[in-house]
Amino acid sequence: MLHYTRHILQQRKENPALNKGKTIVLDMPGSPIVAFVRQTSKQTVLCAFNMSGNKASFKPADFLDWQIASKLDIPDGEIHLDPYTSSFNGLYPPKKGAEWGLCPAPAPQQNGNGHVRNGTTRVFAADMLIADHHVDEDQVPNFLHAFKKHDPKFTDGSKATIDKAQYEAFLKESNGARKISPGGGTACSLWMLKKLLGNKVDISLMGLAGDDEYGKTTKDFLKNAGIHLVTEEWPAGVPQETAVSPVIRHKSGKDSVLTYPGTETQALSKLLEQNPDLLENSVKKSDIVYLPESTVSKFGVTFFNELLRLRGKYNKELVIALPSRAHFGPDDSERIRFLLPSCNVVMGNDVEFCRVLDKETTRPVSAEQMGRVIKVIQAKFNEHYEGKEKMACSPYGQVAFITRGNKDEALIVTKNRVIPIKVFQAKKHTMLGAGYATFAGFLDGYIQRIPHESSATLAMALGAEKVQQPDSNPFLNNPEISKKKVLLRGGAMRKVASDLKALEAEDELEHHQPSLSR
Repeated sequence: MLHYTRHILQQRKENPALNKGKTIVLDMPGSPIVAFVRQTSKQTVLCAFNMSGNKASFKPADFLDWQIASKLDIPDGEIHLDPYTSSFNGLYPPKKGAEWGLCPAPAPQQNGNGHVRNGTTRVFAADMLIADHHVDEDQVPNFLHAFKKHDPKFTDGSKATIDKAQYEAFLKESNGARKISPGGGTACSLWMLKKLLGNKVDISLMGLAGDDEYGKTTKDFLKNAGIHLVTEEWPAGVPQETAVSPVIRHKSGKDSVLTYPGTETQALSKLLEQNPDLLENSVKKSDIVYLPESTVSKFGVTFFNELLRLRGKYNKELVIALPSRAHFGPDDSERIRFLLPSCNVVMGNDVEFCRVLDKETTRPVSAEQMGRVIKVIQAKFNEHYEGKEKMACSPYGQVAFITRGNKDEALIVTKNRVIPIKVFQAKKHTMLGAGYATFAGFLDGYIQRIPHESSATLAMALGAEKVQQPDSNPFLNNPEISKKKVLLRGGAMRKVASDLKALEAEDELEHHQPSLSR
């Protein structure tokens, strides 16, 4: 109701007929419709409201002077109204956002957000599809020694990019000892999200994988969850080569990740040249655009900007995930700062938030630096621009979800609150993929519209489950079972379970008594 009221006030402000035009009330005795015209010399607006629980229709020409009726563009000459709905004919088109990344004013929608809560939420994401290639450190001793000599900063838990020659050396030394699993934060997070929400979410992913053993593993992984790959066809003229991340399992438990990029980015560019409407159609059909910030470094600024332009054009919710242990450049940092005012959700760990919004840092992040970062986030969330008050958003507002691995906690940051979220203590096995699990858990709650602190509590509980998983898969093996398990716990999880149960009851009531919900 708040979002709808704001929308109506903005329409009144932008349309002269609504704020200073003369009023002509349509005399419609016995009709459940209340209708009137507001008119100036330059604009004529017909406003109609169905006050009943049944569908109703009328022909304005039957109740208006022909000179007034001729100024209205009404298909078939008749207006049809569903129960308790309204119609405004003759409004000026909404003003367009000035720059990419700023969300222009969306049309009012049910529940005051960008998608119907008790329907199916459509998520569109873009990222490179990669596979993980796991080996124990004692399987690649010579490679590791040579690589550390080449990059002295590389230690347990590090992340680095290697070239083709280094990858071939790695392959040669680890041959026969590798385990292949799907990798990549976006693919793994969305896979878990689909498992958690089932038919409540429909996911499309733009990315490419070749027909090699790595690509087949990744594509089968996505297909198994029911995630639609909108770019399955590999374009001719580009070698098929799936991007691979060699994961070295150290005895310390801190896995190191080495990324060997394939040719997907080159292939995707060519595919989009051949199918110029593919990206726009994908965004247009979605409710939420899920974007890892690393899309900039992988696909380039042009692709990133076009994706954001389309998101603004079609008024889609925007969720950004900051990639773990990535190396940001000044352009990336400025881009995130620019996007924050129009982000619905931004997720990442404390180190990445500090790198983007403050300066380089290492763990543990100091209280002073974390305080500076929180001030920047809140200032950006409070920035005003035309149409922001009507931005499609959760009823709980914009949010930053910040995980803090060394403190076993998370922070929820909104424009006026900072809420610490504690997690369950767990004996750690591996941290690989814990962030992906927390992101999936937070999106689960966000899509279902439970309060942000409950979403974060669920997210951190699923992250703790992932940490305790003994194998090195970068995803929860059974996220739906893990969710049921953590919801049965007491303490903080009792509030989460209560919120989800209340939501189910509300949806059931709305499904059977739509007029009451309105």
